[in-house]
Amino acid sequence: MLDPNKNEPDYMRSPVPASDAEPFEGPGQRTGTFDDTYIEDRADMRPEPEHSLTDDLVALYEDGKTYLESELTYQKTRARFVAEKSKSVAVLGAGAIALLHLALIGLTIGLIIALAPILTIWGSTALVVGLLVVGAVILASRLRTHIAEMRGAVGGDDA
Repeated sequence: MLDPNKNEPDYMRSPVPASDAEPFEGPGQRTGTFDDTYIEDRADMRPEPEHSLTDDLVALYEDGKTYLESELTYQKTRARFVAEKSKSVAVLGAGAIALLHLALIGLTIGLIIALAPILTIWGSTALVVGLLVVGAVILASRLRTHIAEMRGAVGGDDA
């Protein structure tokens, strides 16, 4: 037998430690026959299941309840976040519309002043105001058409 304290290559060592009662016949040699009783003995040693179908169903119910609670908490948090952001969106949107309105007023006054040498002050005022009124009438007629389509889709033909 090889000395385990010496540095011998692995191929010289036996793959299975030899015992005193059973001599090692060498690599590739059969040491015995297959024993079917081992499998039967092992089948008897199988542990019983630790839980039943009822336990699984109760666990599934508890997991579903936990999932639903966490989903509701998530959606509430999400709604709260959107509500807080909506306030700042409304304020910023109103500020942007107010500044745009002032810019359009400045453009209107600038057009009147710029056209005054050509059309006189009253002529330029009449032209600019007339163009704005025509634009407003066109937008209002389109708005009325869209409102009528919406009413037809929601309320029927009586609208």
